[in-house]
Amino acid sequence: MDNMDEATFTEKAKVKTKELWEKSKENLQKLSQNIHKSLKDPDNENTYASLAYLPVLGVVIGFLFKRKQKLTMLHARNSAYVQIAFLGFLLGVWFISNVPVISHILKAILFVPIITNALLYIGTIAFMVTLGIGYFNASHGKIWVVPYLFETMEVYFNPKKKNSHEIQKTPEN
Repeated sequence: MDNMDEATFTEKAKVKTKELWEKSKENLQKLSQNIHKSLKDPDNENTYASLAYLPVLGVVIGFLFKRKQKLTMLHARNSAYVQIAFLGFLLGVWFISNVPVISHILKAILFVPIITNALLYIGTIAFMVTLGIGYFNASHGKIWVVPYLFETMEVYFNPKKKNSHEIQKTPEN
């Protein structure tokens, strides 16, 4: 009798698994269609501009999917420059705490943990606040760049364009 119950259970499990598989395939197709529609929708420019402020992934989304939308590209570049500057800042703090000459001098006067921790806290808060301001402005369709940082980074990463943050917006009715 146990063999009969096991066989029935196995058959039921196979049927249920097949049903779940078919349902998940349908859901994935619907999700794929919705994503495809949203990528083609020009009204989502503010959404993609604000997504650019997600660390690393947002910049990739902005650069890959919305290259023709000027507002999205502006915010993607701005976000990328902020993230590059933050990585440079982290490398500088690491340099202070780990380079033998500097770290030994600062360790002798017991400043390394105090200085590096304070710099990390202040830098991380400034990074998050800057990304938050960018996200807020992008989600409202406003043009905003980090004042000194954007122009400086444009010289090195986008030297062909001058005043590339000045986008001509059409007047709203």
